[in-house]
Amino acid sequence: MNGPQPETEGAPLYIVGARGWQNVPCGAECWGINNCLPEAQGLASGDFNITGWFQMHKHRLWRGGRNTREHTEWLKWDHGFPIYMQRQRADVPSSREYPLEAAEGLWPRNLGTSPIFSDSFCYMIALAILQGRGRLELRGVYLDDRIEAMTEVAGVAYWMAIAALRGLVIGSDGRLLIPFQYGYEIRSPHPSLPDDVAACIVANEHPGARGLMNRYRRQRQEMQYAEAEALRDRLMPAARRDRLEPLPPPTQEVIDAVDILQRYMGGECALPPTEEGKVEQPATTD
Repeated sequence: MNGPQPETEGAPLYIVGARGWQNVPCGAECWGINNCLPEAQGLASGDFNITGWFQMHKHRLWRGGRNTREHTEWLKWDHGFPIYMQRQRADVPSSREYPLEAAEGLWPRNLGTSPIFSDSFCYMIALAILQGRGRLELRGVYLDDRIEAMTEVAGVAYWMAIAALRGLVIGSDGRLLIPFQYGYEIRSPHPSLPDDVAACIVANEHPGARGLMNRYRRQRQEMQYAEAEALRDRLMPAARRDRLEPLPPPTQEVIDAVDILQRYMGGECALPPTEEGKVEQPATTD
């Protein structure tokens, strides 16, 4: 195996996402990202041993305030720890060029694709491998908004597996390491999942809820149409907008169905009977 061999013992390195600082022990070694400082969660940076930071967006994006103007100013300070970027910059005193070529060399060539770095966490895990770290703990790496869920999860999961195969011990408080055996177990929605995804999981595992779920999906679509209409109203010239037909609001029946499903998910009520007059429940596993 090429590269540094992982440490066999020692305190973990915490890789911290936007909502993870409250789940990190005081004094622990940490790496953070973008403008996701401990102060955003009512904590102090001085409570942690921050040894690295990652701002991997293009210069024009963070310079233009992508992660807030305050963050752009924060980057100009000398922090005493490296801020990994696409290249070292004179206007960021703590900046250090990320070792991209070395990180790409960790990618298994028989995987059938060039290296996937779908977000900052991928770069962080790869650098931890290069540094020979022994233990990683991911905190607040939930990847639960729509962009993250659809485009970033696979890359992070790949890098977690690559790290584990190289001997690192990996832990996470998010949904990426939830034990589950498809077919043998009933799936339950993790608290970090969006409500609509959680509702889909409940309906899929409880056949009696599928009729409700179909109505729920229609309602979600209508809500999205309403959001699109609102955006159109802001962006489209009035003369053209006035010629368009308005989109219908969700029906009361659909709204009621969603309310029942959400209360069922919270254990507040039972599902209504199916057309056959019986609520199907999932079979228990042997």
